[in-house]
Amino acid sequence: PKARPGSSANKDALASSKDGAAATSDNSASNVSGTAASSAAASATIPVGLYGCELDINDYPQKARWRATNRETLTQIIEQTGAAITTRGVFVPPGKPVPEGERKLYLSIESETERSAEQAKNEIKRILTEATLQIMEQEARAGGTSGRYSVVYVNRPSGI
Repeated sequence: PKARPGSSANKDALASSKDGAAATSDNSASNVSGTAASSAAASATIPVGLYGCELDINDYPQKARWRATNRETLTQIIEQTGAAITTRGVFVPPGKPVPEGERKLYLSIESETERSAEQAKNEIKRILTEATLQIMEQEARAGGTSGRYSVVYVNRPSGI
C-alpha cells in the first residue's frame, strides 16, 4: 500500500529529514513533484508516490461518483496505470457550506511517474463524464423526473 499525503508515514519521513525536504534513494528532493516522497529508509517499507494530483468529485451526480469509485473500476485503473487512488474529504450537498476543517469530496492520485498519475486522472474524468451524460440522458427521456417518486397534481373541487 502507498502512503498518502498527511499520513503518519509521510509525516515521519518529513520529520526525519534534516532540512525538511524528503528524498528517495534514486531521486533528490529537487526532482520530486506533487506530493512529498519519503526518505530512503521509509521507502524501503512503504513506497510513496513521487507524483500526485487531486480530482474534485463532490459536484458530480451520486451515481457518477459511485461508478468512478467502485472497487472494480478503481482496481482496473490501478492495474492499468500503477497509480494509488484514495477517496478523501466529505460529501457536501449543493448549497451547504463546507464544514470547518474539512474539504469537499475528492480523489487523491499518486504514482511513481507523472504519466501514470495523469493517465489515472484522465481515466477517472472520462468515467465521470460518461456516467454524468448517461444520467442526464436518462432523466431527459424520463421527462425530467429524476427521483424514485413523481409528484402528481390533482384538481380539487373548489369547495374542499
